Amino acid sequence: MTAFFVQLRATRQNPRSLNIASEMPATLASLPAEIHARIAGMCALQDRRFTDAKLAIGTLRFPLAGPAMDSQFTILGALSLVSKHWAKVTAPYRFSRLTASQVESRRFRTGFSRKYGHYVTTLDLSDLCSIEDMDATIVVDALPSLPNIDTVVTPNTVDVFKTVLHDALCEGPPDPRHCTAQAHFVLEALFELFASVPRLVVDTSVVRDDFFASLAKKSPTTRRLVLYNNFNVDGNPSRLVHLALDALQQCPRLRELRLRVTGNFEDAAAFHDFVLPSECSLQHLTLSVFGTRTAALSELVRKLSPVLRSCELDFQEFENSDNDGFPRGCHFPHLETLVATMSGLGATRGFASSVSSAAFPALRHLELRTRSPSRPLEASTLNNLAAAFASRPVPPRIATDIVLEYLPFSRLDDLPLPAMNRPGSNRRSLVPSSMWHKPHEYRESAVYPHTRYSDYSSFKSHAIDPILARMRDMADGALQTHDYVQLTRIAEALHQCELLRIERDS
Repeated sequence: MTAFFVQLRATRQNPRSLNIASEMPATLASLPAEIHARIAGMCALQDRRFTDAKLAIGTLRFPLAGPAMDSQFTILGALSLVSKHWAKVTAPYRFSRLTASQVESRRFRTGFSRKYGHYVTTLDLSDLCSIEDMDATIVVDALPSLPNIDTVVTPNTVDVFKTVLHDALCEGPPDPRHCTAQAHFVLEALFELFASVPRLVVDTSVVRDDFFASLAKKSPTTRRLVLYNNFNVDGNPSRLVHLALDALQQCPRLRELRLRVTGNFEDAAAFHDFVLPSECSLQHLTLSVFGTRTAALSELVRKLSPVLRSCELDFQEFENSDNDGFPRGCHFPHLETLVATMSGLGATRGFASSVSSAAFPALRHLELRTRSPSRPLEASTLNNLAAAFASRPVPPRIATDIVLEYLPFSRLDDLPLPAMNRPGSNRRSLVPSSMWHKPHEYRESAVYPHTRYSDYSSFKSHAIDPILARMRDMADGALQTHDYVQLTRIAEALHQCELLRIERDS
């Protein structure tokens, strides 16, 4: 794009210099700062996606903090070594996340906090007091040097209290009242932090039942909440569900709720007495269930249906008794985006049959995803869905997709990066399916869903090539007649294409 405008400027001054200017390619250093930042962001995205893909292949464990750092260079790290300028450009992406052990380290206290503390936006405290001799008070003291934190992964508050209390008893004369006061001071400081950030990630297996009651005393500003349960610690997801209902009552500013339920939850009676608060601000719900029982959790969706604007349901398994989809009586007056992921075609068909125009009067986007089926969703199912909304002036956009198993085990707190499970986004597999079943074979169709990859060559020859030919003719005609206005319009139209090219080349 820069080369085009150099050529255009030279042509205005001297039309004969057109060929000379076209031979002067733009260098990477001549690009604007916004493009440099975009290149760094794409490198960071590539590193995270590659790391998550390796972890998804190796284990099914949910990666909260990701795999341990290895000695290999990352793309972003290599870019930071090019020059001082690129080191500065990549700093916001390299130092956006800190763990409790990193905050307690000597490196953080001897200059890191002063130079890079303002870049940190995510503070992961899940390892707080999990390492021997870790001092939780140092983490509390470091908070003023991290002014831009907007996401916190909460620690095991019980362990924090016990550790601080034990350290206080060992340091000086035994004074239980004084030691207890120190432990309460640390917890109060942590809850002040939890209440001040807009995004929280909570492992419900290691927090107290009164977690959100304690948080409510601090007037929380939580707008995005992620709750998940650790299957290795507490396989019963009942605490997660009860804490989610408590959060809806205690956090009036909550706009987005993401639940990752591991295990079977069958207590539908838990929702009978729940009443949605009148001041509830919830608009977005993401529910991922990694278990064989989902009927009870459908009742939660029904309870929240009056306020939702987008909803994403992701079921690893779907029992036959749940094939009716939503419970009867569900009405979503404001829901605009609905994304549902099922394991098999039968479950997808059953779910689609429960989607009607009467229950979803405001629906604008519907996407049905199926995990690695032997064949795509039948056209009759899509035709029935289209017929259900045919009476509308503007029917919703209906799409289907095929996704691979296990790869949705992505991080729950990756806010700066595009979420794989975000309604309205294109969810793509990180690894081709051939690497799962036949590692030594590669099928191009495995990278893209079958429903969006049919006859690509024909689509290119009939749709893409004619458009490119017309644009070339327009540009040639404008150059011959020195129509600079037309050239400027062509350049503006190609601006987004140039950004895509820069992303690809980077």
